[in-house]
Amino acid sequence: MKEETPIDHGEITCFSIYSGPEADFGNGKSCIWVDVLDGGGSDLLHEFAPFFESPDIKKVNFVSFDLLMLSSSAASLK
Repeated sequence: MKEETPIDHGEITCFSIYSGPEADFGNGKSCIWVDVLDGGGSDLLHEFAPFFESPDIKKVNFVSFDLLMLSSSAASLK
């Protein structure tokens, strides 16, 4: 068993964005799933950085570790 935690040692592999039933990303889907391991991961995260960083866009996350990973990734993109 490792003695270190995954904090500051992990990476984002994917994320999803649910925009409510009024959004339509095509074919009636109101959610998008982004796999950042399938090539271009840091470029994809960079494209979504304004979304993640904006205090004007409501975001809900149920896991504090995910928030930590997002903030660490956003900081490394700058």
